[in-house]
Amino acid sequence: MVAPDNEKYREIVEHAVAKFADRVEDWELWNESNIRHFWVGTPQEFADFCKMAIPIIRKGDPTARIIIGGMAGTTVSAVDPFAVAMVENEITKQADLFAFHCYAPAGLWDVGYGLIEGHLFSLGCGMEIYANEQGFGWREGEKWLRQGEFSPDIQARLYDIGMGRLMANGVAKVTDFNAGGDDNTLGIIDENGQPRPAYAIFADYLNLTGRGARRLDVSLTAPDGGPLRGVYVAASTHDDGAVTLIANPADVPALHPAKDTANRTPDAAVPVRIRLPLSRAAEYTVSADEGGKSRPAEIKVHRQGNAAWAEVALALTGRTVVRLAPK
Repeated sequence: MVAPDNEKYREIVEHAVAKFADRVEDWELWNESNIRHFWVGTPQEFADFCKMAIPIIRKGDPTARIIIGGMAGTTVSAVDPFAVAMVENEITKQADLFAFHCYAPAGLWDVGYGLIEGHLFSLGCGMEIYANEQGFGWREGEKWLRQGEFSPDIQARLYDIGMGRLMANGVAKVTDFNAGGDDNTLGIIDENGQPRPAYAIFADYLNLTGRGARRLDVSLTAPDGGPLRGVYVAASTHDDGAVTLIANPADVPALHPAKDTANRTPDAAVPVRIRLPLSRAAEYTVSADEGGKSRPAEIKVHRQGNAAWAEVALALTGRTVVRLAPK
């Protein structure tokens, strides 16, 4: 559909903002407006719709964030006409976030994200991208993303790769798709409210949020200084000085045999060292857990003048949540 008359649709926006402003933090302008399933108008008509809606939201809910409706597709060509219209009409200067849906096969969510980010850069726009919809199917029916076997465990495996790669590439805002219980192929919670295996991955990454969390960039190396392949790390710093890390060896072949899990070495592990800046020159404790089970972790705190940083040593056998807490 499309807003047939912006002046009439103005009444809907005004009503929604007046009624829900005290319960809404973010307003998103439409959904996947770049595909005809959701918007049959032109890119310019969508830009005109945004020009109408944004001032109403700013006036009625001045503290809320405004999100340009999530664009669908994993290629630049799928988004290009609408991205250009958003920049040329200066909608990207009026809104706060540019939403993109990172659906892609094989867990390559970061590839689509990077293509769109690069395209916006080429248009002279450095607006932050919000990856606010992506997922994988747990049963047959989700044919547009991949072919082959489907199961909750395969969904979790792909989800682990997708989240690991996306969160390791500078992304700070992510919302993943869940709906429909057993009716929707992408759902990560079933009709009885029980989580599927993929939910545990999302739950681990939720540890990066809360307590004034801000994204923290870290460096990741092997103890011998050699290359690390297939290991992804994301981190946050919190208002209380604590740091949370997610170290995820999602693409390490030795830990994830393609099919024959019997060939996995029982004691296989990937040693890593993670270096990160600290906001406080204090002593820190470190703890790590993988799937709720404690894992060994070592920490060294270094200081030079007013600067402080930590070096954390781990032996990864799976996705691990690491917490550094000031004493």
